[in-house]
Parts: sequence; structure tokens; C-alpha cells
Amino acid sequence: MEILSASHIGKSYQEGNNKLHVLTDINLQVSEGELVSITGQSGCGKSTLLHVLGLLDDADSGELFFKSTKLTAKDKRSVEYRRNHIGFIFQYHYLLEDLTAEENVALPLLIQGVSYPKSMETAREWLKMLDMIDRKSHYPNALSGGEQQRIAIGRAMIHKPDIVFADEPTGNLDPLHSNEVLEIMLKMQNQHGQTCILVTHNHDIADKAPKQMKLEQGILNPNK
Repeated sequence: MEILSASHIGKSYQEGNNKLHVLTDINLQVSEGELVSITGQSGCGKSTLLHVLGLLDDADSGELFFKSTKLTAKDKRSVEYRRNHIGFIFQYHYLLEDLTAEENVALPLLIQGVSYPKSMETAREWLKMLDMIDRKSHYPNALSGGEQQRIAIGRAMIHKPDIVFADEPTGNLDPLHSNEVLEIMLKMQNQHGQTCILVTHNHDIADKAPKQMKLEQGILNPNK
């Protein structure tokens, strides 16, 4: 089943008197449970593309469908859709410093209205899968970069979203921790059957995806 369809997406920014065309004609179809990697040179618009696909920003042109429902970032329905059906993993973890590891992981469930005890119970189950249960009561500033990113992965996936968008999720980590975090993320994605679109400049990481795309001159093409 097709979960996401982007058709003729265009996006530009005004720089003084000039218009910078970042995305010119993006077409992408993603099936349920599929893992897709997107590569491209630095500054080519990969993050912009992910923000548009993830309903964080609107395109200037084109159409975006989630399970045959047309949505835009400005659409009121998109707020609910993002909350309940989309997960995000960014290069920086963006954990809430005043919450413990388990509370950060549980946050999407709490926002959805799940009870605190049930949310914490589910968060602890995810922390076990992430090999982080012994750090459940630690605050973000007491965790290493790799540990923080594991918590971010749990937070993005705990509510079983239809699709997870990962923007350079290992970009701030050294090679060893990058591989550890990536393997955990892919393991979780595979075990829970979640669709994932992964943006990266690292071709070794991109090669782990069955479907590989490359963004070049504002157009998305198969990478192999």
C-alpha cells in the first residue's frame, strides 16, 4: 500500500532580489514499510525536502498525499496527522532537558492523551529494546551523544507512526557511535514495520536502504 506520494513538488526561497530554486520537480512514491535513503551534496536541499515531505513546511507547487489524503503544512489536519502518524529524528536530538530519558521517550504518547503510567510502561519497553533501560532516570545532559540519539529514536517511534523522517540522524556522532545508532534505528524500523525516509550524506549509510534516491539540481532520481 502506498503511504506517501509527492507529485511535482517545488520549493524556492527569496535571497535579496534573487529567487533560489531548491526543489524544482520532486516526484516520490513510498510504500508502507519501505526504507528509503536520500543522498546529495551539502546544501542541495535534502533537509528542505524532508521538511516539506514531513509537513513541517509547505511547498510552492505540487501535491503531497498521505494514504490518498492530500495535505499541506498549513492544513489544520496536518497538525493532528504529524502528532499521530509521523515521527522525526534530527541530526540534533532535541530532547527536553527537564525530562528524564523515559519521559522523553514517552512524550508522544502523553501528547496523544495516553495515561502517564501506561506511557511510562511503554517507554520502558522501548528503552529495553534500545539497550537504555539502565539510563531511564537520567536527564539528557547526563547522557552521551550516542545515548541521546537512541532516546530520540525511541521518541520518534514509540507511538508507531505511519512514517519516520530521519534527517542526518548520525551526523553529530563519531563513526563508532554512528554505526551503533544506525543499526539500532534500522532494527527498530524493521521490527515494527515502520516506513522510514532517511536523509544522509554518508553513502555507506544510504546503501543500507533497499530504495536509494539522489537529490541533484532540485530533482530526485533513483541512485542505482
